[in-house]
Amino acid sequence: MKFRYSIVTRFALFFTGLLIFCILLTGYLVFRKASDVIVDYSQERIRHTSEMAEQSFFALLNEVSNDIAIIANSPTLQNYVYSQSDKTVSDLNSLFRITLENKKSYFQIRLIGIKDNGRELVRFDKENNRIFSPDTLQQKGNLDYFKETIKLDQGDFYFSKINLNEEYGVISTPPTPTLRAASPIFNSTGSPIGIIIINVDMGQLYQTLGQLSGRESQLYLIDDSGQYLYAPEVEKRFSNQTKNNHNFFSDFRVPQDTMLSQEYYFGRLTDLHQNVYLSNFKKLSYFKGQHEIYLISSIEQNVLLQGAHAVRSESIQTLFWVCIFSILMSLLFVNFFSKKIDQVTRAIDNYNKGISEEMELPTD
Repeated sequence: MKFRYSIVTRFALFFTGLLIFCILLTGYLVFRKASDVIVDYSQERIRHTSEMAEQSFFALLNEVSNDIAIIANSPTLQNYVYSQSDKTVSDLNSLFRITLENKKSYFQIRLIGIKDNGRELVRFDKENNRIFSPDTLQQKGNLDYFKETIKLDQGDFYFSKINLNEEYGVISTPPTPTLRAASPIFNSTGSPIGIIIINVDMGQLYQTLGQLSGRESQLYLIDDSGQYLYAPEVEKRFSNQTKNNHNFFSDFRVPQDTMLSQEYYFGRLTDLHQNVYLSNFKKLSYFKGQHEIYLISSIEQNVLLQGAHAVRSESIQTLFWVCIFSILMSLLFVNFFSKKIDQVTRAIDNYNKGISEEMELPTD
């Protein structure tokens, strides 16, 4: 009877298979648990990045609001409003120039009067760190930022939508993402005489967003149409003005209505290449809720789990060698013990047949 190829072999293969199954199951459970821990930790990290970006945006709004309030209430501007003499004009010019010198992100400051269809009264620009007053002063009374600001109460602030700066309807060179902040100016009788407005270059904020993103995560600012106000790839930004075809809701498969209707959303986004991203979506409202933009912080899931996948690959290689070792040990076990069992069964078989044969039987 070929005993060595029956019961012993079956037992050896069974326990070897059971061992391999247990190792595989343990490895899978450990990988799932590690993945869940990484995702939970990354969710907190994504949320923290989003909070830092949000704080940077509103800090910029507060900074420009404070500067406008200081200028609007300064004796220099009040003296100019009361009397446009050579001295008051010179003093106001100096104040505007100093403001642009001290604020890196400000590239234009203007006092626009209410008369002559919103004619600019005082204007200073900054280009390549050169501050100057242009020869031609423009009429701005037909523009939304003038109409909206002149209707505000004293001490209130207007903030525009973020877009590329334009002069005479043409995008300025180099393209400058711009936020305009303004406040109405009143005379001693409480009547509005114009507005003060500062153009803020958002490039410095965009640099901050790039630094917050790091190598793994990505930050986006979009409007309610999906237009990129900020994206790591410059060519994607401001499609409404540059006429490029990039749009967040086209680049990602995302429930647009669901996301726009919520203040906060966390979930998975899938791009056109089937890459999955863990994403934090936050609505940012400003100018008394009249403007809304959306901040998205995301990280690619494959990048996020890269370390766990590397550990899994190494574990599979280790498991392969463990399996080979287990199979070899099983074969040795079968070969060693089946020989002894075969000797015993042969002796019993010979005894039953009455065959007398000296045979050394195993005793251990």
